[in-house]
Amino acid sequence: MDPDWAIDFRTRMLSFELRHPLRKGEVSASLKVRITSGCFHREHSPCAYELIDRHLASVPLSQRSKFDLIEHESGPELLVHLALVTAGVTLAKSVIDLVIAIIKARSEGIKQGDLPDCPVEIIVRRVYDRDKGIIPHFRPHFAHILRLTGPSTHDSL
Repeated sequence: MDPDWAIDFRTRMLSFELRHPLRKGEVSASLKVRITSGCFHREHSPCAYELIDRHLASVPLSQRSKFDLIEHESGPELLVHLALVTAGVTLAKSVIDLVIAIIKARSEGIKQGDLPDCPVEIIVRRVYDRDKGIIPHFRPHFAHILRLTGPSTHDSL
């Protein structure tokens, strides 16, 4: 892992925590939605980002405080709080809905001509020790043709 990337990531996470202080029972995490090869940003995916922007505009301001969206060349990154519960962790509904909206926007954008036409992956990361590093990531893959609808989509995310 590039040491500069690790420092940048740690800085992003700490900055997020300063703007959005953690409550008891929460941890911060990064959900990076990226394509497996190439670029997924406004220049190469204007149709997808138009849909993402529309979705963001529909999110109530009270829910927008639950995450930060950072655009990267390889795809958007959501900085979020995870609630620790007995059975694992939970995400706010608005965050799950945004991840689904990004994946759907990517699929719809490809249908409208956005390039490249590569599968999407979600990488979940967090700083586990501010002095030592980053938790290893988990990468579920989604092909752009996957239909993400209904309650089972929310459950699988």
